[in-house]
Amino acid sequence: MKILVIQLRQLGDLILATPLFSRLLELNHDLYILTEKLGFDLLKNDPILSDKIIISSNSVFNELITIKKIGKEKFDVIIDCMSNLRTATICKFSGAQSFAFNKSWRKYFYTNLLDYEDKGYSAYDKLQFLKIFNDDCDKLQFRIFSSDSDDKKVETFLEKNKIKNLITISITHKRQTRRWPDSYYIELADMLKQDGFDLVFTAAKSECHYVENALRLSKYDHFFYRDSSVGELVSLIKRALLHIGNDSAPKHIAVALGIPSFTIFGASNPKGWHPPNNPLHDYIQLGIFCQPCSKKECEKPNCLLELKPKQVYAKLKNFMENLWVQ
Repeated sequence: MKILVIQLRQLGDLILATPLFSRLLELNHDLYILTEKLGFDLLKNDPILSDKIIISSNSVFNELITIKKIGKEKFDVIIDCMSNLRTATICKFSGAQSFAFNKSWRKYFYTNLLDYEDKGYSAYDKLQFLKIFNDDCDKLQFRIFSSDSDDKKVETFLEKNKIKNLITISITHKRQTRRWPDSYYIELADMLKQDGFDLVFTAAKSECHYVENALRLSKYDHFFYRDSSVGELVSLIKRALLHIGNDSAPKHIAVALGIPSFTIFGASNPKGWHPPNNPLHDYIQLGIFCQPCSKKECEKPNCLLELKPKQVYAKLKNFMENLWVQ
């Protein structure tokens, strides 16, 4: 069966959809993915899906081209993991059977609506689309890859800087309410440096200035892998002992790769964005009355400001000791 899965927006959302991709491929379906440019950068190294990616655009004109292209592909089934007005319109004019989770307005756009059950972790939520095929698989088999050239660049960086006890740390997030203060991260990094770890900060091109300013606050020299491609970020994290960061794409990369992770949560809900009952992954959240929330900005994000570095370090150290106990 020829299937299109729609998963736009952020890298984390796409990573959490890859277990659905894996299972559809196991069921021998001819799978295509509609995503955005950043999603293409993640999937282009996938040995099976690299030539099955359709890139969507925010431009209205280009979106009309996308709709036309999808119509020409004559998909049997379209699974819409987004189910917003933009993707619903694509499904409406696709000529294919289309599936989304049930909301009253969606009946005007999709041929089929599925009952939704809150499974908690977003990756499990997306696997519910397997009901279409009478399949109840709940296996989280992520799909995430780096290229040989990505690996070579990262290996050169690590060798040049003589980095051995690698911890990757990602301190950025486009939403202020999910971004632990940079000065707190530096204090935490300095404590870990004293413990003998090599901290490598990561950032996309647009985030470099933020990280560079933060590193000026440090008492110690830390490493910075500037302007990494998605593939290089994957390659770097898969060589780490541990990844530390906000609830953002690098954390989801670590989870997908099976690399231990420690996440600092602000406004977002760990129930949806953190793998449950997995000893490789831990998190900390202050737990004040207004958490979680959906705010992108907050005048005084106490959920982050009142979560001090020493408090985070204490829980992190306990996690690390349990993780690496002989």
